[in-house]
Amino acid sequence: MKISTKTTYGLRAVIYLANTAKDGRICSIKEIAASEKISPDYLEKIISKMEKAGILEAQKGVKGGYKLARPAKNIRLGEIVNVLEGESHFVQCVSSKDNICPNRERCLAKNFWAKFQNKLNEFLDSITLEQIINNDL
Repeated sequence: MKISTKTTYGLRAVIYLANTAKDGRICSIKEIAASEKISPDYLEKIISKMEKAGILEAQKGVKGGYKLARPAKNIRLGEIVNVLEGESHFVQCVSSKDNICPNRERCLAKNFWAKFQNKLNEFLDSITLEQIINNDL
């Protein structure tokens, strides 16, 4: 699994919003993009995906922008990764929808990959945004 820039930028944006949430501020894409040195156009697409997934909330209007839709302690890293990367798997044989491997019936490595994928998912789901912003890992 290679994490894309979409996910690294998305995580940086969410961390920025989590830090500003302490002050109750709403942040514009322009502000986040400038602070994190991300293209505003690219960031807008990333933030849109996270808004649709219920991670972020938009406030319309002149002083509009974005904020976390839930407290940072209720947002898990696995959720952010899945929204931005899609349900990714290291190998196709552990994906329920892409199970097209011709060796799947006799493959001795498939159980290893399934266990590896499960451990990775458990790890990502065990980390909250609050832990990240508090550097509590």
